Amino acid sequence: MAIENSTISDPLVTIVTVCFNSEPTLSDTMNSVLNQTYPNIEYLIIDGGSKDQTLNIIRSFEDKFRERKILFDWISEPDSGIYNAMNKGIHRSNGEIIGIINSDDWYDPNAIASAVNHFTLYPKAMLLHGNLVFHETKKPPRTIKPKSQKSALIWQGMTLLHPTFFVKSEVYEILKFDERYQLVADYKFLMEAFKAKYPITYLDKILSHMRAGGASEAFYQRIVEGHRIRRELGFGLIVTWLSTFYRVGITLASRIKRCIRN
Repeated sequence: MAIENSTISDPLVTIVTVCFNSEPTLSDTMNSVLNQTYPNIEYLIIDGGSKDQTLNIIRSFEDKFRERKILFDWISEPDSGIYNAMNKGIHRSNGEIIGIINSDDWYDPNAIASAVNHFTLYPKAMLLHGNLVFHETKKPPRTIKPKSQKSALIWQGMTLLHPTFFVKSEVYEILKFDERYQLVADYKFLMEAFKAKYPITYLDKILSHMRAGGASEAFYQRIVEGHRIRRELGFGLIVTWLSTFYRVGITLASRIKRCIRN
């Protein structure tokens, strides 16, 4: 498989996949890492103690990663939630750049090569994000592009696309996912990165694919957690409540439009 043209020295990139009872989708995720065009990858799977065939699927890939000379390791043990598992993976990583792709998502084949090349073009950047393709049952896939302005994050919530993130490891040495939040700790991480003035760069390419459903669909809890985060980060009471009402409004309007279309 051809590797994208590059002027880089192929830094080690760690990819972390968090999973739990992921038998139906995990193979797609793992194959997307296995088939990357970039050569220097460490792949870590953090499993939460699955009871289905997830562990057998993981074991079935060990030789495949070894043949591709991809550093591969995994653990399976109970955790306290998805962000606890992500923090475990980050703690175990050795790469200069870290990407996180969950077990119901998958990477575009050139995702890692494109990200590394972009970091080479913008060496001061500490966090990179891009576009993803959203897959819904019985609907054609659609490409989503992020809204990267800080103001959009305050009013609308997580407007950057977490499955497309690639982050320099030195950022994770300072910022971790806040495990008190079950659904939107990635939002708090991003807001803290903005607050700390870490340079963030946007790559206008499809990096990841995401399936509809899962924890990200829990609307009410996401609203509540987002409200708490904005208060914790020091936003005023008026701004926080206006932001929350705005988030509820645009979400309900989007769902009504979807129902009308269907």
